[in-house]
Amino acid sequence: MQTISRVLQEGKENGILVRTGQYKSFRPKLLLLLGLFLAVLVTIFIISVSTINSTGLHSVVTTVTSTFVPCREDEPNSLGKWIQPPTVLMHNMTDEELLWRASLWPRRKGYPFKRVPKIAFMFLTKGPLPLASLWERFLKGHKGLYSVYVHPDPSFNAKFPADSVFYKRQIPSQQVAEWGRMTMCDAEKRLLANALLDISNEWFVLVSESCIPLYNFTTIYTYLSQSKHSFIGAVDDPGPFGRGRYNDNMEPEVPITKWRKGPQWFELDRDLAATIVKDALYHHKFREFCRPACYSDEHYFPTMLTIEKPTALANRSVTWTDWSRGGPHPATFGRSDITEEFFGKIFDGENCSYNGRNTSMCYLFARKFAPSALEPLLHIAPKIMGTSGNGNITRTQIDIESLYSVQRMRSMVVQLEEGKENGISVRTEQYKSFRPQLLLVLGLFLAGVVTIFIISTNKYTGLQSVVTTVTSSFVPRREEEPDGLSKWIQPPGVLMHNMSDEELLWRASFWPRRKGYPFKRVPKIAFMFLTRGPLPLASLWERFLKGHKGLYSVYIHPHPSYTAKFPADSVFYQRQIPSQVQNIVAQLAQWGRMNMCEAERRLLANALLDISNEWFVLVSESCIPLFNFTTIYTYLSQSKHSFMDAFDDNGPFGRGRYNENMEPEVPIAKWRKGSQWFEVDRDLAATIVKDTLYYPKFREICRPACFSDEHYLPTMLTIEKPMALANRSMTWTDWSRGGSHPATFGESDITENFFQKIFDGVNCTYNGRNTSMCYLFARKFAPSALEPLLHIAPKIMGF
Repeated sequence: MQTISRVLQEGKENGILVRTGQYKSFRPKLLLLLGLFLAVLVTIFIISVSTINSTGLHSVVTTVTSTFVPCREDEPNSLGKWIQPPTVLMHNMTDEELLWRASLWPRRKGYPFKRVPKIAFMFLTKGPLPLASLWERFLKGHKGLYSVYVHPDPSFNAKFPADSVFYKRQIPSQQVAEWGRMTMCDAEKRLLANALLDISNEWFVLVSESCIPLYNFTTIYTYLSQSKHSFIGAVDDPGPFGRGRYNDNMEPEVPITKWRKGPQWFELDRDLAATIVKDALYHHKFREFCRPACYSDEHYFPTMLTIEKPTALANRSVTWTDWSRGGPHPATFGRSDITEEFFGKIFDGENCSYNGRNTSMCYLFARKFAPSALEPLLHIAPKIMGTSGNGNITRTQIDIESLYSVQRMRSMVVQLEEGKENGISVRTEQYKSFRPQLLLVLGLFLAGVVTIFIISTNKYTGLQSVVTTVTSSFVPRREEEPDGLSKWIQPPGVLMHNMSDEELLWRASFWPRRKGYPFKRVPKIAFMFLTRGPLPLASLWERFLKGHKGLYSVYIHPHPSYTAKFPADSVFYQRQIPSQVQNIVAQLAQWGRMNMCEAERRLLANALLDISNEWFVLVSESCIPLFNFTTIYTYLSQSKHSFMDAFDDNGPFGRGRYNENMEPEVPIAKWRKGSQWFEVDRDLAATIVKDTLYYPKFREICRPACFSDEHYLPTMLTIEKPMALANRSMTWTDWSRGGSHPATFGESDITENFFQKIFDGVNCTYNGRNTSMCYLFARKFAPSALEPLLHIAPKIMGF
């Protein structure tokens, strides 16, 4: 060490020794890098020439570009669109649109992808976040387990550095949140709605700019994730500041026995957050009748959730507030208040219940803390937020390393300054002088690679085509545009997608829990063709649908080996849905088996992706419409029921197919039979798609001679939605000739008398009254029937 110091000192005196020694140490490294550089160039040259000679330029470009997969936007109907959180919080949705979008909820249980639940910290603030650095340290090291949302006054624009957890986390708002008024609740709902757009957010914590965490992140995450309840204060206060604020006009929606009061600072799970967002009933009542001295922010959420989800509430807040000093506002704490004794009173000041047992760990957060409290809070955090002495729930040691990150950085700066004084900075200076030479070598290396590639390929296709091919393959990812509602309501432009059946059914089960639509929605009929291959009667359907664009959708589920080919102006063009079952044999929709039902559910799921589809009609390649489009549209849109055949057959082909192993989910009293050709509304379609209870039973137990396609949907809907069914099919089929299949009609059968028998041959009930218009479709018609059908359609069918 003394020798090094002497040499350094001599170098300082003459000004050249240190630099000369530096170049001496650098020369071997430079030679080594140059040697590696030349070796790599030769290798690349040999590989490129040999590859081109054997496979040609196209394969080389393909090989290179396939290694670098460009970042493309997700297709409109891919699962990624729905599970990736918005990268930009600013959007152009109105509050009504936002709340509706946030209320979309998967009715199908579980998640078909790996989901790590997160805590959404929602900051409701007037402006700046003076305690931001404390929250930064609290959250450090836990990326992927939390989200941050900031709702300030609309005139305030939060500015944080790009490495901050608060960077670009301000949500859009055009409304000032006023204490005690409904606008405060609107701001809280707005925060919840924006946070719900991230499917991974599971717990939602409302805090203010004066709030602090009382424990480290791991402790709080564990506390919330293991809790059986959500934490919102909801007490029945008989005094003047509780029931004394009640208005009789709140009835009948809000009876006085359900009137509750509580602090606005809450923690909710995802279900309760969605319950708040979807509410329009109680919100209207509170906006009209709860005005100061009735304070909505103290009553709206506690009352509404007590009515809707009482057993989900812990009936206490996890945010500590001191009201002991009296007045309309709680106490504020500054620099002088931050002591160990102060926090000891919070930690051990009271007992509460957590998952049915007593604990003194009642609060996870505290307020109100002035900006002057920041410095002592940062200093005291490691010691105070450490361990608990009650023995019930341990307060784990806070992450001291992250809390001391700033102090460690300052310490490193001090050491560097001291190092300069002692001559230790020679290593730093060495790397500074070495860096530009290293960059030069790397630059030469890259230039050599590009040059060799161009030389190798230019004699085959020319420089321009090579450069064009390579550069066009790399599409840079653009920052996501501000989110808008149209992104969620426009139908998929392309039906083909890469979703598995599980992903598709889950995605299709999304349902808006908020009533109504905040946009103009024209309901459509989805015609779903379940076919083995071609559609021989397509031209008849083309005429039937002509002139009614925007009132229908078409979906085709053929044999997986068949690809439908229609001209670009056809209503069937590119309307084939994907079927991605691993076993190709299992893909085949086989008569009587469960995969026939799977094909039907796949059709329904794809059709549900279009939010405008309201009625879903299953037809085959041998089906025809019996009336013009307007008649059928009117019939379906005005019907109070869906048309699913579901009857109790006591014979061998009904109850005789029942298996006692179907119990208890499917009792024999609910066992039903019916035709597979149905029409269901959007609610019933979603009910079918979300089912994970009856489906496994039928798949396992109902096998030939129990035919699933005749029993699954009639039975399941009879159990789940019996009042929604008309208990009849609207597709006419002739079983009079006997046998296991209905009659098929060809060219010679197509006469006026034939259709007259269909129209007048039966009576049924429609919306509670008798009618002879019982069937809208008919089957089975052979390809030979097409020409006479086209000829007779104007007179018989009206199109």
